[in-house]
Amino acid sequence: MVDAAIAVLAEGEGGMVVLEDLKCMSRKDRLRICLESKSSTSTISTFIENFESMTILHRILRFRLETGKALPVDEEEAKRMMQMDFKDVLSVRERKDMQKRMMRKGGR
Repeated sequence: MVDAAIAVLAEGEGGMVVLEDLKCMSRKDRLRICLESKSSTSTISTFIENFESMTILHRILRFRLETGKALPVDEEEAKRMMQMDFKDVLSVRERKDMQKRMMRKGGR
C-alpha cells in the first residue's frame, strides 16, 4: 500500500517527492492519494511523518559530517545525536511545528 502511495505522490510531483510539498498538501490531495493508492488516511499520514523524520535525520547527518563530528553506528546513537543536534539544524519555526505535533500526538 505504501509503495502505491509513493508512486502516486511521485507521479504528481514529476518523479520527485519533496518534504515541503508533503507538508503543504491539502486534505483533498491526501484523500485523492488514498483513493488512487487504495491506502488509508492513517497510512498516508504515517508515511508523511516518517518521511519528515528521515529528512531531519539526513540533515543532522550532513551537519555532523560537515562539522567533523562522529556519525552514529546504531539506531540508539542516532536518536541520541538527533536530540543533541536538532537545535543546530532545525529553524525555530520547524522546532515549534515539531513541538505542536508532539503535543497533539501525546493528547490522543
